[in-house]
Amino acid sequence: MGAIYGKPIILRSGSGGGFIVSETAPEKTNVLWIQPNGLTHFWNGTEWVAIAGVYAEEESQ
Repeated sequence: MGAIYGKPIILRSGSGGGFIVSETAPEKTNVLWIQPNGLTHFWNGTEWVAIAGVYAEEESQ
């Protein structure tokens, strides 16, 4: 299954796991949910929790 422009994109399908790219939270909870802005969430058993990420550029001296 794949779609663009606001509809879910499932990057891996099957009996479990994978990733879903969507603006809204997916019904499946055994996937990583990635919003189009790059924010990634996992299901902790109760709610979707954002995964914190850090980006930094190396400083030249």
